[in-house]
Amino acid sequence: MQRTRILKYITARYAAFPQIIWQLVNDYEYDQEHPNNVAMADEAGTYLKDHDPWHHLITTGGIRGDPFYFKYADWASFFHLETLDALPADQAKDYRRFTVHVFDGEDRYETYKKPDHPKIYFRRLIWSWTLSGGSACYGGIWDDLIPYSESGLEGLDDIVYVKRFFEDQEIDLSGYIADDYCVTSDATGSQRPKVMRTEERDRYVIYHPNAGEDGQGADISPGTPSLIIGELPANDYAILWMRADNGEIRDIFFSHTGGSRLLTSPWPAADVVLYLRPGTAVGTRELSSFSSPDDRAMIRVMPNPFRSSASVRILLPEETRMRVDIFNVQGKNVKILADGRFGKGTCRFEWQAENLPAGVYFIRMTTADRIINHNVSLIR
Repeated sequence: MQRTRILKYITARYAAFPQIIWQLVNDYEYDQEHPNNVAMADEAGTYLKDHDPWHHLITTGGIRGDPFYFKYADWASFFHLETLDALPADQAKDYRRFTVHVFDGEDRYETYKKPDHPKIYFRRLIWSWTLSGGSACYGGIWDDLIPYSESGLEGLDDIVYVKRFFEDQEIDLSGYIADDYCVTSDATGSQRPKVMRTEERDRYVIYHPNAGEDGQGADISPGTPSLIIGELPANDYAILWMRADNGEIRDIFFSHTGGSRLLTSPWPAADVVLYLRPGTAVGTRELSSFSSPDDRAMIRVMPNPFRSSASVRILLPEETRMRVDIFNVQGKNVKILADGRFGKGTCRFEWQAENLPAGVYFIRMTTADRIINHNVSLIR
């Protein structure tokens, strides 16, 4: 009865919170030598599954390095792991036969068992797990709740580009397969590129860590990352390259006659993400997203509002000379973002605004026959 009262109280006290995840306990040993631990988790997990009216996610945490014990429990809505230096995300492949999400809930912390280069370490951890079909958690201050902006930490500084990459390209990884070995590279083993592809092998999302070291000392190599995609069908393709550390973007377009294709990053000494998909300089998604019958060009800024940097995309229906300026509300030109001749298609520019005050700004695109203004908000 006492156990039931405790479970009823916990459910009544917390279930109404909208973002609750039930983690029954953490750092527990689950095996045949600890039957009481197993029975406790089963009892609590089953109760929450049957009595939580909002049906929040439920899991439990074992010992670091142990596999998830409750793979067949109907109350386990995702598998929680603890790892150490799981930068290749190899653990995720052990659960691919299950239709349950795998979450790496704990690796190194930035303040406890700290990696030598937190920005690189956590960026690589999160990209690798994402492209293995799972997800990973950033470990900040393990024993306090402090707003990140007040923490003095840096491990999350580059993670904003993960979200922006998938949102901007409208990529839904549920239609992709994790398959690191469909590409070849000089980077092998734990430092190999992480790959997801479609079943048709015509779309790829790849993270190349360009790793110089693994483990606690994970760092970037001074080399230029490259890889070979095999069995790429004949087609016209577009590649979007993104620097994982600052979100800078380059577009490349090519025609392919079938077979293998060598792809080389535009940047040395950087870890990179690439998105390869069928298309030409003006793809169907870009046209449907940006243009209307009366528009000769259109500006899109993401995110808007933004905090320190924004991606500015301009669709040009034909080759033209173009200038892009940024003005503040007093009419002062604070940045010339572009000035030159640009080809037909989507032009992408990164606006870094760290040194500007918060407020409304105006992006003005000027061509020989068109002026378009677009307002954006910088927040702090």
